[in-house]
Amino acid sequence: MISTKNPRVIVAEILTEALHEEQPLMATVKLKAKKLSVSDASFLKELVNGILRNKLFLEGILDILLEKPFKSKSIKAKYAILAGLYQLAFLNTPNHAAVNETVKAVGELGFDTLKGLTNAVMHGYLRKKAEIDERLNKSYETKYSFPQWLISDIKSAYGKSLGSILEQSNNHPPLTIRINTAKVSLSDYINLLAEKGLAGTPVEGVPCALTVTPAVNAEELPLFKEGFVFIQDAAAQQAAIFLDPQPGEVILDACAAPGGKTTHILEICPEIKDLVALDLDEGRLKRVKDNLHRLGLEAKVIAADASSKDHSWSPYPQFDRILLDAPCSATGVIRRHPDIKWLRTPEEIKSIVKLQREILENMWQMLKSGGIMLYATCSIEPVENTLQIKQFLSEHKDAELIPLKQDESADNPGLQILPGQNSMDGFFYARLKKNFVY
Repeated sequence: MISTKNPRVIVAEILTEALHEEQPLMATVKLKAKKLSVSDASFLKELVNGILRNKLFLEGILDILLEKPFKSKSIKAKYAILAGLYQLAFLNTPNHAAVNETVKAVGELGFDTLKGLTNAVMHGYLRKKAEIDERLNKSYETKYSFPQWLISDIKSAYGKSLGSILEQSNNHPPLTIRINTAKVSLSDYINLLAEKGLAGTPVEGVPCALTVTPAVNAEELPLFKEGFVFIQDAAAQQAAIFLDPQPGEVILDACAAPGGKTTHILEICPEIKDLVALDLDEGRLKRVKDNLHRLGLEAKVIAADASSKDHSWSPYPQFDRILLDAPCSATGVIRRHPDIKWLRTPEEIKSIVKLQREILENMWQMLKSGGIMLYATCSIEPVENTLQIKQFLSEHKDAELIPLKQDESADNPGLQILPGQNSMDGFFYARLKKNFVY
């Protein structure tokens, strides 16, 4: 690893680790950003996310300008050049600064022999920018930088909405927060934001949600440390609302980390008897505990496998309500995690669907007769959502669909929120009731 504070060099290291060495992107960015100034850390994040959002467009520029592709041993140099091209194509960086700093970064990475090539590529793009951009924007694959298999999936499912979904998935997501209205009203919190020069806008249909502009770090939000506010997209905030917890009930939040939905359930119905937050990953459960502590809430936090038929982890034989936030492809939150486009594969989605089914079947056994299960994903893939629930309903006589929208049926179950719809992330919900079967 090279010791440097040059964001372009660090970007090349991060993308190599995330895309080729299976290192977690967000954790890697956070770790490396600590060594930078606030402005450089912000620039670093912009470059990383910008390259991932526009990867095929930027690589298309290289394909046009270079006779041969980069060799694997030069992959870091390639990513440094993509960072420079991203500045020229999408940012307001002065041309000379973008060119000079990119050449410098390639040298810092140990590729002095490629500095001339880097300079030629950058200037070549500047000379032919309009022509190259027009050519690359003719294809959905390069214009929106989505892999062809995912474009085909989305087109098959949503037809003419394809372009809108791809565009929305590449947009910068808003900062959306959840207000604990038992502690402060929405209107009072909007005034607190205004005192800090921030604007808070309510989200239609989501009673505790505000979008905040401009986006700021969590610690800059009024009363964040005091537990009055939680950063959570409005689509995810629907989970606790649709689950509709009632006083005296015992509730399970399966696959609970990092705890946004767990804490929301407790906030909207503090009169429940108990809540169990279950997750396989003990490391991620620490975040659940931290969030519960910051918000002044309590739950039983348990590390166990929701797909396992061994239920010895459970303090209760069955639950009144279960929120199953199932593992998924996360294709509905690509705007927040653009690396998803390059890490997911069709084969992986097949494995995810199988795991979802195992957890769904297992959690159904943990639900009382008369109980409610809310199935949720942050995916837009029908095979993980509507088709998954349709099959489940067809195979379980004790399962009844409780509609979340007017045109819902057992043949077309669930509520699909698409990326950007009402400024929300892509999410899917289906609500099921377990009936007693004689």
